[in-house]
Amino acid sequence: MEKDPPSYWPPGIDEGVDIHSFVLAVKTEGFDDCADGEWEDGYRKIVLTYHPNRDDEFGHACVLVRPGVWLSKWGEYSDFEHALSDLDNSEYGSKYRFLRKSVG
Repeated sequence: MEKDPPSYWPPGIDEGVDIHSFVLAVKTEGFDDCADGEWEDGYRKIVLTYHPNRDDEFGHACVLVRPGVWLSKWGEYSDFEHALSDLDNSEYGSKYRFLRKSVG
């Protein structure tokens, strides 16, 4: 079955709104935990943000496109480049989970 990005959720993963469900879902696509958002040749890195004061509710996801530059879709802005610090203490969450996937 073809994945429909707007509605696809991996089978067997709880469809909760907490960060843990989102991490498990991302890991089905070959991503693993990593320590930080620093650029590493041969890897694609993403960050998932969450709200620790809201039962670890998922907030946002973005991808590292080059050293220090992240790509997001924010509201009506698609493919918006920004620094990771632009997310600090925002409505998108105040804590980070970094994951990476080998691309080489």
